[in-house]
Amino acid sequence: AAFKKNGKRKSSEGSGSNSKTTAPAKRLSREEEVNLTTDIRNLKSAIETRDQLAATKTAPNRNPVIPNHMYKDAIPKYPYKEQPTEEEWAAACGMSKLQLRKTVIAGRNAHSLLVSANVGLVLQIAKRYDYELRKSVDSGGGGVGTILTLNDLVQEGTLGLMTAAERFDSEKGARFGTYAVFWIKQRILRSITDNSRVIRLPAHVHTQIRSIRKARTDFEKESGRAPSIPELSNRLDMSADKLQLYNDSSRSVLSLEQPIFGNRSSSSKSGSGDQDKRTIGERIASDGNTPEEDAEAHSLKSDISNLICTLNDREQAVIRMRFGLDDGKQLTLKETGRNLGISSERVRVIENRALNKLRHPQRNYRLKDYVGQLEDEINVFQQRNERQKTPEEKDARVQLTPEKIWSF
Repeated sequence: AAFKKNGKRKSSEGSGSNSKTTAPAKRLSREEEVNLTTDIRNLKSAIETRDQLAATKTAPNRNPVIPNHMYKDAIPKYPYKEQPTEEEWAAACGMSKLQLRKTVIAGRNAHSLLVSANVGLVLQIAKRYDYELRKSVDSGGGGVGTILTLNDLVQEGTLGLMTAAERFDSEKGARFGTYAVFWIKQRILRSITDNSRVIRLPAHVHTQIRSIRKARTDFEKESGRAPSIPELSNRLDMSADKLQLYNDSSRSVLSLEQPIFGNRSSSSKSGSGDQDKRTIGERIASDGNTPEEDAEAHSLKSDISNLICTLNDREQAVIRMRFGLDDGKQLTLKETGRNLGISSERVRVIENRALNKLRHPQRNYRLKDYVGQLEDEINVFQQRNERQKTPEEKDARVQLTPEKIWSF
């Protein structure tokens, strides 16, 4: 027995202060919890006395510190310019300096021991909420899911456990574990509400979603099938539209950068043996122009602008206003003449002369490639629509006016 006792003392001396953190925590008895709680309350009382003494010595600086709700009982709301000395602090507490130091050390050690002895409770609760969180992500269609991990939930639960250790009152008759469950769940649920989704939802929406998910699970256990929207809304006493809104809100965000096949080794591999790394964004059709079409349109605008610059100032102004090359708004002959201070007939003459100049081969040779490509696209479009037209509609032909040809 003496050898075991010496061996324990030797191991504790060799490990130092880390022995308390590495050793497995045992379950505390009620008496131990009462003693630890008493030490923590004595530390809090001493800290409050120090803050009151500091408040009487000097006026506080009215620049508030960033609030930390977990240590609001240990940190003053406003920093004081002068702190009391250790002798003044001990005298205000009615004890000696040595007793004050023992009280502070005992309170800190009691807080650490009370928290470390209940870490298993935090892990148990965090695992349950992590399972529910992953299940909700899977039922929401996959996607980005949640950015919270089990370690994040354990960390938040530990912060709630520290708050419970500071607020626990053993005189109420409850055990510390029963009291700490509330604070652990509160911190974990707050973290899930604020950080679990890419697009944040209000707290009451998360509560409704959990209620809907629980009601759906209970209905499946009772009837053996998934409930419909009317059945679920009747069970929850909620309108169908509101229920559908909550269901749509609970869906997960789908990333366009997500691989189509993920990490699965399917038959989509290429001939070289590499895995298909195409993303979802590469498979979504778009009604907009492709980069090639945008580049071609920009090049066409540039060539047309250079072609129009070969005309004189009056002809350039008429062409730009008539075809809306600057702002996309085509003006009539009367509106163009009013802007230029000439008659509409004069505008028509200038327009025809300018168009004849632009049709000259020495001027429009750069636009032949665009016109040829446009004609090919028109032919393909017409051939595609010919099969869908009635015999009466086939007699109609697409008439391209100069405005349609030159406008862009």
